Amino acid sequence: RSPGEDPAVANLRMKAHMEEARYHMGKLLTSVQRKRWKSSHKILLVVLDDVKDESEIGWFQFRYGGEGDKINDIVVTSRSSQINGAVVVTVPPLSLRESIRLFLTESDLRPNHRIANTSILADFLKACHHHPL
Repeated sequence: RSPGEDPAVANLRMKAHMEEARYHMGKLLTSVQRKRWKSSHKILLVVLDDVKDESEIGWFQFRYGGEGDKINDIVVTSRSSQINGAVVVTVPPLSLRESIRLFLTESDLRPNHRIANTSILADFLKACHHHPL
């Protein structure tokens, strides 16, 4: 948004840009699909993480040639129970051992790194409910 720009005008401008981008992405994906496969297989899986507003989902549903059939599938994760058509999957919390493994992997540390057996790491993981990301 530009300084001093009316919020309603900024929202309309952003919506126009998003619609144009979605159209061009559909055309681009159609072009890639024609080169790789001579069929109507979907070629893209879009993962939208932590969606708060259902209206965000539609911006990532691309269309064949920019206007035709859907060309991609979408997986949505959300903490909201207000997403229509959602299939609820409850994921249990990680165990301490799993969270240590995740921490070490994401930190590019060896599985047997000395920090794995420290109380500092265990306390840290407990503080973030065994979800270190």
